[in-house]
Parts: sequence; C-alpha cells; structure tokens
Amino acid sequence: MKKVIAIAVAVVFVLVLGVPAVFAGNNGQAGKSNTAHLYMYQKYLAPDGKWNVYPGGAWGKMTYFMSGTEFSFVMNGHGLAPSMEYTLIYYPDPWPGHGLMGLASGTTDASGDVTIEAVVDTGDLPAPYDMNAYPATTTYKNIDGSTGAKIWLVLSSDVDCGARMMTGWTIDSEGLVPYLFESKLVMFDDTDYNVATWNLWQKNPADWSIVVGGSSGILTYNLAGPTFDFAFDAQKLTPGTGYTLIYFPDPYPGTGLIPLGTCTADANGHVSIAGMKDIGSLPAPYDANAAAKMWLVLSGDVGTDHMTGWNPDSYLFEEDPGIVYTDTGP
Repeated sequence: MKKVIAIAVAVVFVLVLGVPAVFAGNNGQAGKSNTAHLYMYQKYLAPDGKWNVYPGGAWGKMTYFMSGTEFSFVMNGHGLAPSMEYTLIYYPDPWPGHGLMGLASGTTDASGDVTIEAVVDTGDLPAPYDMNAYPATTTYKNIDGSTGAKIWLVLSSDVDCGARMMTGWTIDSEGLVPYLFESKLVMFDDTDYNVATWNLWQKNPADWSIVVGGSSGILTYNLAGPTFDFAFDAQKLTPGTGYTLIYFPDPYPGTGLIPLGTCTADANGHVSIAGMKDIGSLPAPYDANAAAKMWLVLSGDVGTDHMTGWNPDSYLFEEDPGIVYTDTGP
C-alpha cells in the first residue's frame, strides 16, 4: 500500500463517496425495535472519479441502538488487512473531518477479521457542525437527499482521535482504499444530550429593538461537552463582506472575547460558520453577564481578544438573555 495525504482525492471523496453500496444488506431499523444495522464496504476510486464498492473486498456490519443515553454498538469487519489496528470513527464532512469522534479500536486477526464493541457518549449524530446534518449541504443531496452521520472503519495510523481529524489517507496505485465506508447515513438520538438553538438579530442601536425584516441568524450548539460544538447560519447580510462570530464578554470592548469562526457572505448575503472550540464554560469568569452573548460582527471590527471597531448597524446580536455552556473536559 502507498500512503499519501490525498487532498485532491479527498475532495472527490466528499462529493461522491456517499454512493449507496450496491451489495448492501438490510440497512436501518430492525422491525419496530430500537436496534438498527449498517453495512459497510471497501471502496475504490474509479477512473471516472466515482467511488464504487470493490467486488469481493472487505466488508462489515454494525449493529447499534438508534437512541439512548450513549451510542451503543458492535461492529464486525471481515476481509481486512491482517494484524492491523483499525479505528471505528464518526466522520463529519468536510475533509479532514474536524470534530470526528473515535468510537473504538481493534486489531484484525490473521484472517483480517475484527470485532469492535463499545458504548460512547457521542451526543446526537450527526453533530451540528457536520455538513451532512442539513439537506442543503449533505453529500447525499444528489443521491437520495438523506441527512445523517457517516461511520467509517479506518487505519488507526491515519486518524488522530485526540485532535479529532483525519491525518492520513491510504490508497494504492489502483485507487483502492483499505477502509470500510458507510452504505447509508445513520441517525442517533442522545436522550440526555441537549442541543439548543439561539437566534441572533439585527437590532436598532437607538433602543436595541429587533429590526423587522432585517438580517438574522440561527446558532445551533451543544449545552455541555468537552468542546463547544456549533453551527451558525445567517441571511440578508451584505454580500462579499467578511463576518466573524464571537463570544462577547461585557464590559466593552469585550476584553477576552473569543472569535469562533469567520466567513464571507455569498452573493445572496448568506454565511455559514461551524466548528468546535475548546473555550471553557460560558459565560467566562471575567464576564459581567450571567449568560454569554454571541454576536456576528464585521471581521474588520474585531481583534484577537477585544473589539477594535464599532458598527452595530451591521451586526447581529444575541436574543436575550444569552446562552450557557458547560465545559465537561479535563
């Protein structure tokens, strides 16, 4: 096998790897139970740029619970490289899968078989920062339009579960990848893991009332976790203008503010920012507020840790009173 960090391949991969496996078994819910099945297959990059199931290649089957306090599963893989360590992961697009989760690892036997079983506190799957979570951005939009989470079995040497991203891409000269890929997106409902949404609005600086028909946005985020995971979408902004989503601690100029992400509004005035940040609990101890303010501001008005300009007519401000997030990490 030839190991490469194949960014060009990965781009194609994001776009077309979701093609359902033609050899798939009975994916999905088992009867009316809480149990579901996912078949996984080895794939190769064909000369036409499409990813296809490799006939006679490695395959696997994962059985999992569709809801619960934790993601519980068992995965059996067959026909893999012998005596190699593999890691089962949740992979959120786009490449390199920032925010991916290592579910569990195992080493194949001499026949290339492996069983991986675990119970993991993942929160809802897909996560809010995954482009496959939304109909407008899912990589399955030209296949069946489905949304959900991608589950892969990859070589442990190609993934950094601490940094939560892919760091390698193993592929041979014929385009064959020694991983197992999903034949369907999956959904998991974490019954004790709350995900919340919060509105941001354009406001009138004279009295801070919401501008009727003005620009607005929606922030989706986790209430607790080792990182602050979020997705933000806004519309009716100024096309071609750079915006930054920030946590703003009072008093002004917001010393200690945290930039969460930056994006330039498209031709329709839309921005989309998503990510995961190790920022500690919100609000921060130095914040005068009992809840955290989230603002979308002009990128030119914000420095690394405080506001450097003030053009409130162009900002989106939090819906009172703000949000609270609990950092559960070490």
